[in-house]
Amino acid sequence: MSQNPMKTLSIAGAVAMVGLNVTVVAFFVLWLIADSAAIRRMESESSMDPGQMLPNSELMWLAAHGSLLMVVVLDVLAVALLVMTNGVPPRLMKHGLSRSETGRCPSHSCATGRYQHGLLDGNPTRSRSNRDETGERS
Repeated sequence: MSQNPMKTLSIAGAVAMVGLNVTVVAFFVLWLIADSAAIRRMESESSMDPGQMLPNSELMWLAAHGSLLMVVVLDVLAVALLVMTNGVPPRLMKHGLSRSETGRCPSHSCATGRYQHGLLDGNPTRSRSNRDETGERS
């Protein structure tokens, strides 16, 4: 086991999420194949035989689509939680996301980080520590 239990828990959670995604998608694909085959058997050229339909087909449809929808929702919530706890990656900070949009300072030390990186006024090229109001070095 790792020295950091939170890292181990995070890895185990990620593996569980990937396993859940694979399982639900496999269930959906298998249900879709079985349902399509049952509909083709039911709708023969000569007549329609409702006995060829899957039992409880409406409930299976709801279960398949509902589980797929819930996995997508769970994935979105997991990504949102990850971004909230770890902050926005630096590559997204270059695209104009400010502290008010992300909730975190890019240097993770908001007391001095915003002055050091020139982010107090939203302009990362102007640091207040070494430039005056016109942008010239002091």
